[in-house]
Amino acid sequence: MINYKDLFEIYDHFGYVFYYGLSHKYSFDYMQKRIANCKEIKDLENKNDCSFLINSKVADIINEIYELKDNKANIDEICPDTLSLWISEAYLRLSFKFHKSLSFIFLYFPIDKMINAFSPYHEMDWTQLYDYFKEEISSKPLLRKILDYKHLSINKLSQLTGISKNTLTTYLDNQRLSEAKFDYIYRISQALDIDINVFANRINNFEQEDFNKTFANKELFSTLAKWIVSYYSSEIANRNYIYNKDKELYVDGNNYLKVFITNDKANFANYNSEAEKLISKYKASEKAHTVIVIYELDNISKTIDPYKKWLEYGFEKIFIVNSNTVICLKESYWQSYLGKDIQEKMLTRLI
Repeated sequence: MINYKDLFEIYDHFGYVFYYGLSHKYSFDYMQKRIANCKEIKDLENKNDCSFLINSKVADIINEIYELKDNKANIDEICPDTLSLWISEAYLRLSFKFHKSLSFIFLYFPIDKMINAFSPYHEMDWTQLYDYFKEEISSKPLLRKILDYKHLSINKLSQLTGISKNTLTTYLDNQRLSEAKFDYIYRISQALDIDINVFANRINNFEQEDFNKTFANKELFSTLAKWIVSYYSSEIANRNYIYNKDKELYVDGNNYLKVFITNDKANFANYNSEAEKLISKYKASEKAHTVIVIYELDNISKTIDPYKKWLEYGFEKIFIVNSNTVICLKESYWQSYLGKDIQEKMLTRLI
């Protein structure tokens, strides 16, 4: 079962895969076919299973995908660049968002097009890419897209499959195609040597909406965040915090612990507004006994700018956490590592 914590590891795994293929100049068609049909992707698509994160090394996945036998990949010598990591996350986000197979996504959004999309989209919110992809898939019916890709006519497909031309013509309507007999879909996929998952209306992979519903429960999420910071701070762990549902924070006598959740850098101002409300309720002496935890559903910022205002509030401690990292906010931390790979450094600075 895929959970939110697994997503970033999955993105990273395939960031290595894309980087290896691009840096070794494999053809895009070869990369797309091998990646879309590898066991790990099939497990994600068909079983909602990411156990390969535990059971397989990244180098093994690369060796499998690119059919490396004599000159196998050495993961210690591979350092994915920003482009490869973004491409990996973009493809997998599209798959998880639209519940479409990578075979389907590659058809409408091949690697060369994704590379060209990097410059205008990589610094934007992901919704921009989602909207662009929606336009692409609405631009041409699926069967027509496949036929154009294979340079085939309806007549030729009819000869290859034994399905009448009239029936195939009706399948140029996506709704009619989705209602086709499985036998016909199977024949088409075999004749065109194309993954049958291309025709699936919906594959059973990660469900972002279910995650959002689960963690809309602020008490549940606050409990998770408190547990994470307690693991790294014995002082906090030794307190007897009790959750106050009305105030949506933890209380232990004069000590407080408040969790804010953010997954959109564009909305940091909203979270600072929440902090202002919190500050207005507490005297300076109370703020000094309040622990703030900012739980980042996305990656922690590489600069201090989104968090800088929090330093002025006079709280006891400010933690920033996500599925990979726990740090305590200090301005000197970012100043020390500006211009370096801060994500790597963060993993070595657990409290």
